This record gives sequence, C-alpha cells and structure tokens, in this order.
Amino acid sequence: MLYTVRPMNKRHIIITLFVVGCMALGAGAGLYTSGYHAGGQAAKPEIRGLLWPNPRALGDFRLTDHRGNPFTRDDLRGKWSLLFFGFTHCPDVCPTTLAKMERIYTSLKHENPAHELQVLFVSVDPDRDTPDALSQYVRYFNEEFIGLGNYDKQARGLREQMGIVSVRTEGSSPENYQVDHTASVFIVDPQARWVVILSAPHEVADMTERYIAIKKFISQQG
Repeated sequence: MLYTVRPMNKRHIIITLFVVGCMALGAGAGLYTSGYHAGGQAAKPEIRGLLWPNPRALGDFRLTDHRGNPFTRDDLRGKWSLLFFGFTHCPDVCPTTLAKMERIYTSLKHENPAHELQVLFVSVDPDRDTPDALSQYVRYFNEEFIGLGNYDKQARGLREQMGIVSVRTEGSSPENYQVDHTASVFIVDPQARWVVILSAPHEVADMTERYIAIKKFISQQG
C-alpha cells in the first residue's frame, strides 16, 4: 500500500495502479501456492502475507546504519527482522507504525529475553535522513532499533530488491517536501529471505500473532 496525504493527481494514480498491479501479482502467487500444496505438498498455514513455498532470497546490498557503520545482507543472517521503509519527516504513518513496532518488539522481548528480532527503519529520504537524524529518530522509539540509509549512489539497496515505491512531492519550500511511500512492514527470516508482507493498516495484536505463527512455521521447515 502506498501512503499519501494529498489528493490523487495523475502521478499518484499511476503509482497507485502500479501498487495494485503488484498486489494482483501477489494474489496470483497465493493462488499458485494453494495449487502447489493441493498437489501433495505439506500445507502451509493460513497466514495473510506469507510468501511460501517460494520466499524471496535477498541479494547483496550495502547500506549505512545510524551509527555510521555498514549494514549488509550478512547483518540479516541469524536474526528475524521487521523492516519498514519511511522517512524522519513523515507526519503520521511512520511514527505511528514505529510506535506499534516498538510495542511488538518490547512484548516479545519481555516474554523471551533471548529472542533474535531486530527492527529496521530504512529511509527513503537520504538527502535529509543523515545518520545523525536517523539516530535521533529511531532512538526515540527504542534504543535498539536500527536506522538505515543509502548514501552511496553506487550501492545496491533493499528498495530496488523489494520493489519499494516512493515519490517525492514538493511542499511550501524546497526543504519542506514530503515523500509518498509504501507503508507495508516486511519480515525477513534468519536466512535473509523475505518471507512475509504485513500490509497496512497495522494492528499490534494481529502483527504479533502473525509474526509468532510465521516464525514457528518456518522454523519447523528446517
């Protein structure tokens, strides 16, 4: 889902159609997996957004975290990851979603202190979202959250691999612009595979329940 707070113009309509097309492809993939399992394979659980039996392995990428350190595909391995793409000047969807992710993260950590879950906030606004800006932003929600940006124009990022849509729209001044962007939360497993799409609107109980069910299911697959 693409988040926007402005009336639809021609550009927004084109973007929306693109997103709807992607959703249609996802629905087609769901039909395919149903047929796949109907053909004799072990049935997958009824979890909305689960990309199975074909989770999408992420390729190499290079980003920079809010501490100024490189962050690559290797940093996804061995942990479960919740990813959200947004920007620090976002007026409502980004802070609301991160606040919900903080509740999920804290609840899971309280129940299992050794849990291996990381929350990643990936910027779609590298011009303004410097490491310092990201550091202040993500730490406001949780000291353990990780902010990520792509400041190397030659570096491959997650956005291209995951088909993230973002459109810059001008504001009252050159510095006061907004960015319409995909509002889904993505789950990546410890093998650096994109396994789930959690579409907006997001509810804490629903997201937590699906995360636990997905983790259990995929862990059982070996």
